Amino acid sequence: MNNFVMLRAPIINVTPEFLVFFHFAEIEQIALGERREFTIALNDLEYGPFTLEYLKPLTIRSNLSRPQEVRFSIDATLRSDLLPILNAFEIFELRSLPYSPTNQADGMFSISILLNAIIIVINELLDYWIEGFLRFDPSDPSS
Repeated sequence: MNNFVMLRAPIINVTPEFLVFFHFAEIEQIALGERREFTIALNDLEYGPFTLEYLKPLTIRSNLSRPQEVRFSIDATLRSDLLPILNAFEIFELRSLPYSPTNQADGMFSISILLNAIIIVINELLDYWIEGFLRFDPSDPSS
């Protein structure tokens, strides 16, 4: 009986970067004193060891830059009583968008409205101050 899970897949489109996700969850109550412990080897990267807890999901994420292939193995450690498991494996190719997803002028309308409102308030304050200054009579003690 094998104590590992393995996958090897060539990459057809050579792109700069991939995101890889491994999803695990212990969905069975394991016997008291037993453990499921494993390590992950992804291309030349090593992760772990990991021990799963009942119904507590675990996700391991990794970046791969310019891989020729994706190969991984999930190996039981020497302390593990149970075989390794894998609930899901995802790989995403990261691509840059050829065009900006946002119009660079978006939001400028809001800024111009705000600036116009500030200018209006300043003009009102200046008008009030100038009117008050012009009404001021130094010879009149009530002004």
